[in-house]
Amino acid sequence: MLALSFALFPDDPTSYVDTYEAPQSIYTTDPKYLLFSIDRLARSDTRVILLGSSIVRDGLRPHELSPLLGVSVDNLAIGASNLAEQRQALEMAYEQIDPENWHKLTIVVGMFYGNFVESKQVHPSGTTNIDAEKVRYGLESSDRTGESQQFAFKQWMLRPLFLTSRWNLILAPKIRSLVSKVGRSLLGQFSVPDEPTRNDRNSHRLTVDEKNNALRLWNIYVGPMAQWKEDNFFALVKLAQLATSKKSKLVVLDLPLPQWHRDASPYFQLYESRKLRFIDEIKAMSGVTYSSLQNSLGDEDFYDSGHPRPKDTIKLARAAAKIIAPTLELTTEPTKRQGDPSKNRSTTATKQSPPKS
Repeated sequence: MLALSFALFPDDPTSYVDTYEAPQSIYTTDPKYLLFSIDRLARSDTRVILLGSSIVRDGLRPHELSPLLGVSVDNLAIGASNLAEQRQALEMAYEQIDPENWHKLTIVVGMFYGNFVESKQVHPSGTTNIDAEKVRYGLESSDRTGESQQFAFKQWMLRPLFLTSRWNLILAPKIRSLVSKVGRSLLGQFSVPDEPTRNDRNSHRLTVDEKNNALRLWNIYVGPMAQWKEDNFFALVKLAQLATSKKSKLVVLDLPLPQWHRDASPYFQLYESRKLRFIDEIKAMSGVTYSSLQNSLGDEDFYDSGHPRPKDTIKLARAAAKIIAPTLELTTEPTKRQGDPSKNRSTTATKQSPPKS
């Protein structure tokens, strides 16, 4: 199994991190990919590090941003994560990068109201997805030196388990698709929808029922309005304090959502009023930039309630680059052009339901 894992999934030679590539890697999921790829950040170049949920993972693509900025871009976004887990990802990044190079980093956080969900709502077990992977594979250690040595050994030895886990996740949708086809032929009505392809995401137009269902799912994900506390917004301040304490630049981008989503969501309306004092607080910190990109995309540019169509992510990249570029500490270091992983990605993608943002 170990030899087979290397034959099917050779060590990735890329020098950057992009959680969008997780489904095509041996790690399969965002948190596991990030945990076992984070050491790629041990570089000295000027760069951009992206943080956020699946909207950032799918919508801000490194291969589009990097040429616009002239520096490398690492995407550490994790689907269905809140700002507390995104701060954890940033802490992991700093552990890999020499403190002498922290000032070369521009940290970019893409936010919307779904990032401010209370941790116990997102993680009822009390542990983040990253923590769960650490516990699952026995990577927790209080000794920083011992952790680094143990980590490399276990990553090599755990590849057969990663391969088994990947097979399970690959087989599940295929079995579901087969059941769907058999059900349609035998019963004429029983059906489990197939996964959307890239073409589906570029062309599908949401129906009224799909929009209403998406809003209901967001209501479940965020939780009751009465329990959505303003305290959750302090997570943004804590993340800003972390970045500025390391002398890094921080860019906070208010992400776009479809207008129909903004108009119908009570959470968005409350988010718009609650965020103001927290934005003022972080803008007062040295090296912090805030910009709203809420109107950078139109409804026709989204394939669901929050994710840009693959063909339209370049629009978001161009809008983001205008804000990010002035913050970069540009050097004369050559930047390796980052390729488009979607060209090597499966034609099908994990279905992006609204709460997975």
